[in-house]
Amino acid sequence: MGTTTKSKRAAKWALATVVAIGLVLPLIIALLVSFTADTTMRVGDVGSFVSSTTSAGGLFARPATTVQTSVGSLVVSGRLSAVKGQRLAVEDRLKSGLHLCVQTTPPTCVDVEGPWTGDMKPVRNQWQVFGWLAARVSVAAAGLWFVLGLISTMVAASLLASAGGWAGVEDAR
Repeated sequence: MGTTTKSKRAAKWALATVVAIGLVLPLIIALLVSFTADTTMRVGDVGSFVSSTTSAGGLFARPATTVQTSVGSLVVSGRLSAVKGQRLAVEDRLKSGLHLCVQTTPPTCVDVEGPWTGDMKPVRNQWQVFGWLAARVSVAAAGLWFVLGLISTMVAASLLASAGGWAGVEDAR
């Protein structure tokens, strides 16, 4: 077996490895995470609604609302309004994180800005097959991984081709 055949084989294996790790794996992970339901994992009591004050936001920033409850206050992303005395709860969801929810049917929820330091109780029977993966990798992170893998694939293909990894027998002389 000549060095040309070995270099072709090595180039093909190197490119296949880059494609598998950089393109196929993040695509599979993104699909598994996107099909996993965004279930509520934990719930905490925030008391009842007292008042809310909304800032205007900015050009690229959503408005922030300070919600005053019977227990304390929270800052949420976006606008929130409720009837005075209505019950509020904080939900920790598998993929989307913390939400402040007005206990209506269906509940009205907005994203909480920052961490929640109050008590939270786990919700039963919320097991997901790929929940462990969705808790660690988001669809956006897998998309970024895919883009970096695409760039790596193009760089690897051009480097391997220029190094003679695909040069024919007559080209190698």
